[in-house]
Amino acid sequence: AQISTFCPAISQPVPRVRDPARADIPLVRHSVRACPRHPPALRYFLYEEVCILIDNMDKVRLTLSAQTEADRKALYGQFLTPSSVARFMASLFRTEASHDCRLLDPGAGIGTLSAAFLDRCTQRELSFKRITVDAFELDERLQPYLVQTLEAYRSERVCQASDVRRQDFITAAVSALSGDLFAEPLPRYTHAILNPPYKKMRSDSPHRAELRRVGIETVNLYSAFGALSLELLEEIKTTGDIFF
Repeated sequence: AQISTFCPAISQPVPRVRDPARADIPLVRHSVRACPRHPPALRYFLYEEVCILIDNMDKVRLTLSAQTEADRKALYGQFLTPSSVARFMASLFRTEASHDCRLLDPGAGIGTLSAAFLDRCTQRELSFKRITVDAFELDERLQPYLVQTLEAYRSERVCQASDVRRQDFITAAVSALSGDLFAEPLPRYTHAILNPPYKKMRSDSPHRAELRRVGIETVNLYSAFGALSLELLEEIKTTGDIFF
């Protein structure tokens, strides 16, 4: 198994293309993207709908960060991932072919990490018969961008299914792992890529109590997200990959 953590780095901004409906956010419309590793017949992907591409996601990240109040960032422990870091993390996944990929991206933000992983799939650096993505994001302001990101890859049949879970990852994961009668089941994931929240938890916080139900004792959300992702990963000893 591969497990890794990273330190965030600063990425260079890229040109801005505005969406008339939301002129304050840089989006890409009808973007053609070259994939030189593909044979000529498959070399270009045309995104028919408005979508955010990883090459332009730093502008989205910087714009949203500038418009987000400090108190809101502190509430979510929110630090959006630069595209350079996302690409580096995605490059660490092993390249051997596999039948199915079930990717977990908890605290997904605008979807930069998932996009970097799926970009490797478009370039055939990662090969799967079927790819599904579960992306958790609690901040309702980021959810529309996350949906757009994943829909872009679904429209090109890179990702066969994606689910933006608008819920607390800790609550959902603990409920699934502890076998709560009315809990929404979660699959066993084959891959996980995450930039967890950077925030401490009080000893009497609801999250600490929830984590104790599955035998996890920790003082911050970062390690809690990592521990729960490990628990949800399939066959971590042999085939599972997780990077955070």
